[in-house]
Amino acid sequence: MYDHQAMDEALRRSMKLGYTTIPEFMIYSGLKRDSAKTYLDSLCKGEHPRLWKVRESRRWLYFPKNPATSSNPSPVKNSSTE
Repeated sequence: MYDHQAMDEALRRSMKLGYTTIPEFMIYSGLKRDSAKTYLDSLCKGEHPRLWKVRESRRWLYFPKNPATSSNPSPVKNSSTE
């Protein structure tokens, strides 16, 4: 259905901030909104999902499942437990 190599490249380019959104993925992939949403949602499902999504206000943020591929900082330690 999709050219996997082109979709992987579009996903890589849209993850510049460590996450992507549907409109940003649409720009790099050339897909329309419903197709982009369906594709990103399909990457969040299955036994070994590549992405996980989080609702922020009125939009969905898609993060890489593997933290090594993310540019997010490491979680802050809770000082009260130390």
